[in-house]
Amino acid sequence: IIWMLRTLLRSVDVVEDAAFHFMPEFYMMAILNMYRALQECFPQKALIRHRQAPALFRELAHFFAKHICNPQIKSIDVRDHILQSSVIFVNYPQTLQALERLPEADCGSFMASIVANYGKTNYVHLSRMLIRFWKGH
Repeated sequence: IIWMLRTLLRSVDVVEDAAFHFMPEFYMMAILNMYRALQECFPQKALIRHRQAPALFRELAHFFAKHICNPQIKSIDVRDHILQSSVIFVNYPQTLQALERLPEADCGSFMASIVANYGKTNYVHLSRMLIRFWKGH
């Protein structure tokens, strides 16, 4: 599952702005469903000990930072799944730390997206993420 998830994350990451419209939503949903499957099938303690966990967490953090409030994503269901999955992502100290260790530009755009979309989407989820960042790992 981790190998497939990392492959999909890399595939989505290389798609540029203009080509993003042609990427099937299936890729986004597959990433989110695989992440959810990892969370449900494997205990967090076992997952963080996996040799690919740091790279996986870093790639997922980059994915969430880039797509949390991406206006290019037209499907409301996909947007909602990204938001819900990112809330789960910031709940665990190791994954929150991966998000905090993103390059400053990515972390800044993540926070700017959250703040800019505060009134446009479910503010409860966004508030929870902001509190986790403020509280830290």
